[in-house]
Amino acid sequence: MKKALPLLICLISISGFAFGQNISGSVKGKLVDTAAKQALTDATVSVISMLDSSLVSYTLSTKQGAFEIRDLDTGNYRIIISFQGYQTFNKRFSITPVSRLADLGEIRMEKEYKALGEVVVTDDAPIKIKNDTVEFKSNAFKTKPNATVEDLLKKVPGMQVDKEGTVKAQGEQVQKVYVDGKEFFGTDPKLATKNLTADMVESVQVFDDMSDQAKFTKIDDGSRQKAINIKLKKDKKKGYFGRVLVGAGTDSRYETNLSLNHFNGDEQLSLLANSNNINKQGFSFSDIVTAMGGFQNTGGGGNMKGFDPGALKGTLTAGGGLSGLFGNNSSGGISRSFAAGVNYNNYVAPKLKVGSNYFFSTTKNKTEKDIFRQTFFQNDSTTELTERYLSNSTNQNHRFNIRMEWQIDSMNSLLYTPSLTLQHSETNSDDTTTTYSLLSSMKYLSVAGFTQNTGERDGVSLNNNFLFRHRFKKIGRTITAGWSNNYNHSDGNGFYISSNIFYNPDSSVERTLNQDRNSQQKTYTHNNVVSASYTEPIGKDKLLEVNYAYTNNKNTSDKKTYDYDAGSGKYNVLNLPLTNYFKNLFEANRVGVIEYVR
Repeated sequence: MKKALPLLICLISISGFAFGQNISGSVKGKLVDTAAKQALTDATVSVISMLDSSLVSYTLSTKQGAFEIRDLDTGNYRIIISFQGYQTFNKRFSITPVSRLADLGEIRMEKEYKALGEVVVTDDAPIKIKNDTVEFKSNAFKTKPNATVEDLLKKVPGMQVDKEGTVKAQGEQVQKVYVDGKEFFGTDPKLATKNLTADMVESVQVFDDMSDQAKFTKIDDGSRQKAINIKLKKDKKKGYFGRVLVGAGTDSRYETNLSLNHFNGDEQLSLLANSNNINKQGFSFSDIVTAMGGFQNTGGGGNMKGFDPGALKGTLTAGGGLSGLFGNNSSGGISRSFAAGVNYNNYVAPKLKVGSNYFFSTTKNKTEKDIFRQTFFQNDSTTELTERYLSNSTNQNHRFNIRMEWQIDSMNSLLYTPSLTLQHSETNSDDTTTTYSLLSSMKYLSVAGFTQNTGERDGVSLNNNFLFRHRFKKIGRTITAGWSNNYNHSDGNGFYISSNIFYNPDSSVERTLNQDRNSQQKTYTHNNVVSASYTEPIGKDKLLEVNYAYTNNKNTSDKKTYDYDAGSGKYNVLNLPLTNYFKNLFEANRVGVIEYVR
């Protein structure tokens, strides 16, 4: 006991010292102009770690010129303050257990005067903020060799990247990623963040992207989405560069990744390829068949004899997730994927900018499950279900995108963005179950079931968007006309075969439920929207917009289900409850008047 007491005191002292190191400190100050002694509003204040020169946090000065950055751990830091037209302010400070607040007091920012012929080649500010755009310098974030842009974004304050690669900035999901202001493989942000390397990046710009219409008219129509622009380093804007990664592991697991780029000014050519069998998907494909109400074949079984849903007390499952009494969970398994694509951007003529890309992806999923489930009832009876589930599925996708922007002259422009997606998918699953019932001391086979489900689907999606824009000499006076056309078609065919045999306690067959049917479904969608708008400035700070839109949509879904006829050996008996036909026509004329305050 005498030896234990000093040891306990020592441990308490050490833990108290360690706790004291995890304090939360802060730095604050107030910015004023040296000459006018006026407060500087919206100056960028950044805190850099002296340990690895990485950005820790940042903020903007208030209307009174004040700033404060909190939640700083103990350590040595450097504060960098930048404001347009003023010299950058640098100062070192420390956060210690004794001194948790670094109060820099009044900081007098000096005007930046440049002599004729003077060139400034250094800029220490890791962050620049202009209007709604926040720009982060890549050298303020330390990344490992061969790191991707995704790894870089994980270190940027205010940005989150989940395990699927979805990026959020300032709490909003990033919808589009540009590379030097140009679209990279259309609207899939992950293709840029997962395949471009961090050492290519000079800075990352985060901003609210306006619509093409708003960019032309300079009128904010409220249609905004969070976007990122990746600015490349000067030496990466011209030449060939890329990377190849190959990885292998146990159980024949592998992953390969290829990224090749050729940039030359406005010309951008990129080739991407990825293949793996580790359930990793470095791309996104549009499941157009599902989006169009595509084919899905389902079937049902009979009810277990004596089963009372209200009497269910609990279910124990081994080897699979909790599901319905006769259901299964087909998610999971091993996915083998391959994807490849090419992206090209350039000015094919002085005033004609063209961006195009093609992307192919295929995913094959194989699932095997062995499930044992026990279900207990209030009458002290029990059921034991053993299930063997096998599933194979394939999804192939071809995606073409083109963006053509013709700047006819300073007053007129034409934008055309067509896209085409082709999809083919196949599914095949077998599900075998045996269920035993336990009543008192008796255990007997109550249900034996088998289900086979196969399906094949094909889909086509074609989109066309035209937008003509004219700007008058009077600022704010514009006229636009557009046409949007969308055509979708899907064709599905599937077979559902099931057999459930219900037994009595004496092993005799109570009844048999067999189902054997073929389902066919075709869907069509044809949408057209013609629109026009006119804007006129009113007074000094207001704009009036008058707009018109005509919409014509046609949707058709035709599903036929046939039962198998043993006499003819064909699926020719129409199953009316599972057969339906829908046709929807929608037509509308809309006129609107909107007032904007600039």
